[in-house]
Amino acid sequence: MRYSMDAQTAQEECKLFLAALESYKTGKMTPLLKEELKYQIQSRRLSEGRDELTLDLQADMTIHNELEYVELKKRNSVLREEIKRLSSGKEMMTMIMKNMCQEQIVQVTEP
Repeated sequence: MRYSMDAQTAQEECKLFLAALESYKTGKMTPLLKEELKYQIQSRRLSEGRDELTLDLQADMTIHNELEYVELKKRNSVLREEIKRLSSGKEMMTMIMKNMCQEQIVQVTEP
């Protein structure tokens, strides 16, 4: 007798098998209990007429990317302010140095 299953069922059985192996290796029932709890939650959702609970990594990544973008924008703003501050300080020092040089030239030419 041949047993056929769809890809999702095969994936679920693979997860269950890996949990059983982990339980056997560690001597703890936790991996099997976690898988059973997942199955019970999915079963209850389906019996209530709701969709299966799935992990939406794309939405999580979008939120993460938006937060990262906002943080980078803040950092960029801070860095721009720092550059402006340093630039104005450099310009100020350049003006002071030019004035000092001109004063020295004037002093040297006026004995």
